[in-house]
Amino acid sequence: WCISQACVFMGDLDVIAPIITSFFCMSYACTNLACFLVSVSGVPSFRPQFKWFSRATCLAGFFLNVGVMFYLDPLYAGLALLCMIGIFVALLYKDQKTNWGDV
Repeated sequence: WCISQACVFMGDLDVIAPIITSFFCMSYACTNLACFLVSVSGVPSFRPQFKWFSRATCLAGFFLNVGVMFYLDPLYAGLALLCMIGIFVALLYKDQKTNWGDV
C-alpha cells in the first residue's frame, strides 16, 4: 500500500512501471526455474497436469522471461536480479531452527 501511494503522490506512474515489470518477469522466471528443477530432480509428488508440460518449456520460459526483462530495461533487470539473489542468500544463511518431529 505504501509503495502504491508513493507512486500516486509522485504524479507519474510511468516511473514505477519498469521496476514492477522487472519484478513481475522475475517472478515468472523463478516459477519456471523451480518447475524445471523439481522436474529434473524427479520428486514423486510433482505431477503436473498441464497437457504440454515439459522440462524444455520450463527452461525456455525461464530464459525467455529473463531475456524479456533485460530487453525492456537492463538497469532495472539487474536490480531485480540482485534483489532476488540477496533474498536467496539471506534465506539461505538465516538460522532457522525447525523441529519437524519424529517420522
